[in-house]
Amino acid sequence: RNTVMGYDCRINGPLEKCVQDYININQGGDIPEHRIQYFRCRQRNDIAIKEEDNHKKNIAQSFLWDRASRLDRLFGSGEGPDAPLSPTSLENAQQAQRTMKRIIEEKAIMAEEKAKRRSRQQARKARAAKKILNENSTTLSSSSPSQQQQQPGSGQEIALLNITNTNERHTCGKNCCNFIGHRFRMIEWIQILNWALKEAKLMG
Repeated sequence: RNTVMGYDCRINGPLEKCVQDYININQGGDIPEHRIQYFRCRQRNDIAIKEEDNHKKNIAQSFLWDRASRLDRLFGSGEGPDAPLSPTSLENAQQAQRTMKRIIEEKAIMAEEKAKRRSRQQARKARAAKKILNENSTTLSSSSPSQQQQQPGSGQEIALLNITNTNERHTCGKNCCNFIGHRFRMIEWIQILNWALKEAKLMG
């Protein structure tokens, strides 16, 4: 997997891809052959971007085939194995390394932000469930036993009515794109309320 091909990406510019991961465009791939610029052997320190002349020399020596300079160190076609490497191809190889490093860093940042959003969402749900539990506990403790027997589950019915009214008032103007999400949240809140009422009765 050390052999990579350099190609021109329409969005990110010069990029590199492992030869074993390449899929022909006729078989469902997304890289046409005319965008392939070179083939080279990837070195272990490619990801660690350096600007020294030795690093440039190592990259130049790693080229196996180059379209621009007609270099061919595999079969000797074109200008042969001793043809001078095109400066454009060398710059594209360095740019591809920098771009891939940036993409890896951006993916790591996006994954971290996604984990933070998920944790904040779980924290909001936990605070909402705790608030409902406290409100139901206060309501049950302040009411008399006869009222508790006459109105079983009244807190659940009121909460269900409020959630239903919220769904009826929902008019997003986008074909009600979030209607199913509201219904799922309603079922989730009903489950939370059932658990809160049971806990309140046990505490009482």
